[in-house]
Amino acid sequence: AYRRRCRNANASAPTRADRFFEVVSASGVNFPGLQIKSRSIVGGKLISIKDRRSGRNLPCYEFVLIEGSVFASGARLLVWSFDRIMGNAEGTVENDRDGNKGNNNDYCSSVPPDSDSQTTTSLNRV
Repeated sequence: AYRRRCRNANASAPTRADRFFEVVSASGVNFPGLQIKSRSIVGGKLISIKDRRSGRNLPCYEFVLIEGSVFASGARLLVWSFDRIMGNAEGTVENDRDGNKGNNNDYCSSVPPDSDSQTTTSLNRV
């Protein structure tokens, strides 16, 4: 998936030295009894780019969005509704904070990304 995302974004080709980062949004969206957050997996590498003014090669970080998904936690009924609205009829259940499945006080579900239908391509150079 990383190789394909790099190609789609016109990014540098992936290598074994590349690093992967999982980014979970800290803010998300909070409703009474339901919290929705996003999760992204990003590939990053150090590259060099040519400075237009001086002609020298300068170091640059390149980040490519590999995969993104959303997940919800909260009341079981609200998370179940979220799954149905997002098209996850199976309702993938993840363990809650205590490692228990299906705790009514903290129910967590994740809508798995469909990598073939992902339309967002993101390339950032810093």
